[in-house]
Amino acid sequence: MVKKKNVCLVRVSTDMQETISQKTAIDEYITKNKIIIDEYIEEDGVSGFKTKLENRKGLMYIKKMALNGELDKLVVFNLDRIGRRMELLGFITLLDECGVKILSATEGCLNEGNATDSLINSIKFWTAEYESKKISERVKAGKKATALRGDFMGGVPNFGYDLKDKRLVINPIEADIVRFLFNSYIEFGTGATLDLCSKKGITKKGKKWTRTKLLKTLKNSIYRGQKELKNGDIPHDESLRIVSDEVFFKAQRLISSRTSKKKGNTTKFVNKSNALFEGLLYHECGDGQIRKLHVDYTSSNTSKDQDYRKLTYRCSHCKNYSKNDIKVQKSYGGIRLHRDLENLILEQMSNITYDDIQEHYNKGKNEDLKDLESSLKMSKKTLKKKNVALSNAQKEIEKIFMNESSIDLETINTIVLNLKDEIKVLEMKIKGLKEKIDDVKSQQINLDLLFDRFKNFGTLYGNASNEKKKVILQQVIDKIVFYEDRVDIILSV
Repeated sequence: MVKKKNVCLVRVSTDMQETISQKTAIDEYITKNKIIIDEYIEEDGVSGFKTKLENRKGLMYIKKMALNGELDKLVVFNLDRIGRRMELLGFITLLDECGVKILSATEGCLNEGNATDSLINSIKFWTAEYESKKISERVKAGKKATALRGDFMGGVPNFGYDLKDKRLVINPIEADIVRFLFNSYIEFGTGATLDLCSKKGITKKGKKWTRTKLLKTLKNSIYRGQKELKNGDIPHDESLRIVSDEVFFKAQRLISSRTSKKKGNTTKFVNKSNALFEGLLYHECGDGQIRKLHVDYTSSNTSKDQDYRKLTYRCSHCKNYSKNDIKVQKSYGGIRLHRDLENLILEQMSNITYDDIQEHYNKGKNEDLKDLESSLKMSKKTLKKKNVALSNAQKEIEKIFMNESSIDLETINTIVLNLKDEIKVLEMKIKGLKEKIDDVKSQQINLDLLFDRFKNFGTLYGNASNEKKKVILQQVIDKIVFYEDRVDIILSV
């Protein structure tokens, strides 16, 4: 027969004095009631309100012991040390069904077998959750008010700012570095920006810039005067602005385009070799599929000092064809290929007008906006219904406590929890849709800049170094596809 244990649960508070008080009260209780504790379980760094049961290691361990018939008594300081969520009522019920006595140092036995035990514990959990929610709302409101006043909200100031008289102020030297990072990233991409930082000795408070640090900096809305709060609000403070909206949104669009997948192909800036068309070339394989051509790294001509016109590109798929298989060109390269492609690109770019770009852009933009705004409207409508349903469910809980409802408490509690989860998902979806809509609307700025930059494409391209030519081509070209009888140049604009 399994020897049952007496376990004591202590949820460590951020207030050390409170934790000591808990332990003192528990010690006095177990001494007075002659209870021998076999095991102490401490939960540190968990919230009784925010942390779900499945993420509470201590409670899950206790649950396992109860189901295995290894637990006799659970001693706690009081019920809210177990948690401040209504879902934990089910945890209490489970322990009760497993014959576990739940003892509180301040409230006595919480499951003595009385008919009113479940009701009383339900009221306690509901009250604790309600109070925690109100406290959370007050804290959020306080932080928002602090942000709106422009006061510092704690933590470490972002790079580019100093703390003065409890307010963030721009650090001129670091602000210049931030502007350099934005401009360099837009012009050259991640790798080249990090190389420039290394060559120029530009650091982040003495430490080297990394890809993660760079992208995190570029994505931070504080540099356009917006400090995002955890609840999703973004108060504006123009005194914190370091870069213009035009520069900030252009960087966001480039981050998205350089790291996301489009049409099944990864569209990143690539700069592994000196090959001018690296990452841009595709061809139709013998089986009719379109596949990317890769720089021929097996040859010795891939160094940065090698003339890019002598580099070759090959298809990894078609290299497996033998001489007797389908005849298909497996590799491309040489001075003539580069010259012909550059001439085709220059000719195609010279024929583009702003009206062409505007018409194509507006068509896609309007379709995207229509879909996004429709989805946003539907999501808001659904959210409104879910909030009404949640309000009604919570009112029903009050009726249960007042003995004015015939609905089972466990049933309505499950409904409340599910509705809260669904509302949270909807709120995140709505936030994401709003960001996408703002991004689509902001792209007009980038369109104007793009056309302004490339309206004299021939002159710009002709005067550029090979490294800059690669950047320019990867900005304006989505892919170049070789077919047996033609070459298609597909522009990203």
